[in-house]
Amino acid sequence: MKNIVFKYFLFAACGVFLAGCGSDKSKDSTSWKCVKVFSQNKVLCQKGKQAVAVTLAGLLVPGATDLKGKDYIFESSLCSSSVYEKCSKEALECVAELALNQPVKIVPEPAPGAKKLAAQVITSRGSDVAKTLLLEGLAIAEKTNSPGSYSRYQSRAMNLERGLWKSSKMHGDIFAVKSNVEITVGKDKDQKKRTVKGLRRFHSPDLIRAPLLEDADTSKEEKSFVLINCKAAISIKIKPPPKEYELTVMFRPLARVNIYSGPLDSFKKDDLKWEEEFINAKGGDYIKAELEYEILELNLVTRSGTKVYSGYIVEGYELKILANEETIFRKTEEYSDKEVLDKLEKSEAVFF
Repeated sequence: MKNIVFKYFLFAACGVFLAGCGSDKSKDSTSWKCVKVFSQNKVLCQKGKQAVAVTLAGLLVPGATDLKGKDYIFESSLCSSSVYEKCSKEALECVAELALNQPVKIVPEPAPGAKKLAAQVITSRGSDVAKTLLLEGLAIAEKTNSPGSYSRYQSRAMNLERGLWKSSKMHGDIFAVKSNVEITVGKDKDQKKRTVKGLRRFHSPDLIRAPLLEDADTSKEEKSFVLINCKAAISIKIKPPPKEYELTVMFRPLARVNIYSGPLDSFKKDDLKWEEEFINAKGGDYIKAELEYEILELNLVTRSGTKVYSGYIVEGYELKILANEETIFRKTEEYSDKEVLDKLEKSEAVFF
């Protein structure tokens, strides 16, 4: 009897031990692991018995795109074939170093049974693989299907001239460019002569419900506006020999826009038209160009306790110079919209 009890106890203890081992294994299988790198933008992740091929969403990577995507990379970055191939190799190495044989998080989480999807891959250290590629200049954000943050990461790589954005030595040996951009926010000098035109647009029924203009007492409403002036001064030193160049200097603000009316979150980023100046110059010349963008306006009406905005909120600028249709200089700078909105708020008591 004692032997039977002992054997039963031993069997039960082994069962508990094995169950514990099984639960650890189950726990290990609850997170994804990158087990293979297919290409510069595709990895194989596994969790338990499920394996899913994940394509990095929202970006184009050298060496892992179709012909149309490859052309878009060349057109956007203006890189050479040798730079493209170098970035292709570095992108593959970067993905492998970040993710291969590491636990990862997939966003969005693959559905049970899914075998492939486009998603973000986040490493155990919190690094977004796509973000890293963009910051290193080893990828380009897709034009329509990428998060807004991806364009900011790309701009940072452009400004630091990393990867695909590295400046051509030939252009650097010929052109020396200095730029100074001023974006000022102020009021209209002739504000006393200004009439309240176009106020009806602040009654857009799809954005805010308010009485018709003829029924509203608009004299007691708080109204204000600011004017945003954007100027760029560029100096270009062209080194000998005295070769002739056709230069195009291009400048535009980066802005969020709402041409109708609504709350601040109704403003969306928009590609404003370029202000351009065309210059014929020769090597050895020192060229100056000054571009002033058309005045942009931001309006505010406080109606029934609700602030309703319309116009443009400038958040930076983009500057580009082309020589014989090749980009020789590119600069993008972004900053907060705080100055624009602060001056608009403070002007409510004095405008109109």
